[in-house]
Amino acid sequence: MELNLNELERRAKSAGGQEWTLTIDATGDAFLSAENSEYVAEVGAVGEDGIVSDYGKFIAAANPAVVLELVRRLREAEARVAEIEAERAEWEKQEPVAYLTANKQMLVFADKCVDMKRLMTPLRVATPVTAQAE
Repeated sequence: MELNLNELERRAKSAGGQEWTLTIDATGDAFLSAENSEYVAEVGAVGEDGIVSDYGKFIAAANPAVVLELVRRLREAEARVAEIEAERAEWEKQEPVAYLTANKQMLVFADKCVDMKRLMTPLRVATPVTAQAE
């Protein structure tokens, strides 16, 4: 399924961008109206049990205001994911500051031991650390 956020946003705006209210008239027809009381669409008749169909309820709930908010939140989340992925890619390019492994007795840090490095987990820092002169 292709999700075209631009088209969805355009259509929600062209439909008024407002919330809709589900209303039942005197004849038992269910219809939607916009915040400004403008008639939007009929969504079916109320059944014998006095309940509007799930289709009508869904259409009312998925109104243009909700769609615009969902599009906004999705774009925000996608932008944040891209940021985090870029940060991670930069972080992975850094040379590890140390290597860590554990055995039953202790944690072992190796700085120069090449053979040990193959068995250890690289440790990196998010912000480069500079040695302080004493």
